[in-house]
Amino acid sequence: MNSQNIRTWLCGPMVAVATPFKEDLSLDLEVLTTNIRFMIDRGVKTGSGTLLVGGAGGEHPAMNVEERMAVMTTAHEAANGEVPVLTSIQHTDTRAIVELAQ
Repeated sequence: MNSQNIRTWLCGPMVAVATPFKEDLSLDLEVLTTNIRFMIDRGVKTGSGTLLVGGAGGEHPAMNVEERMAVMTTAHEAANGEVPVLTSIQHTDTRAIVELAQ
């Protein structure tokens, strides 16, 4: 993807998506999917916005690699190619960064 395509693809507001948890502190991926679909259904789509999932300022630093990967996978599946989804692979462990990037 060239820089012009990226500018077209990443335009509009960048919406931070909160990671929902259940009472037992496990991930609530069903609610995450519902929230992402809600945003898409109300106009956050390619060309008019971008979803930011798991940013370093959110819940991701408190989650393990498997949880982070589940959130990233769920977000991309829920978006179904209708909106750009940006995720974070920041970590203090290089091995975890490599795993998250794959």
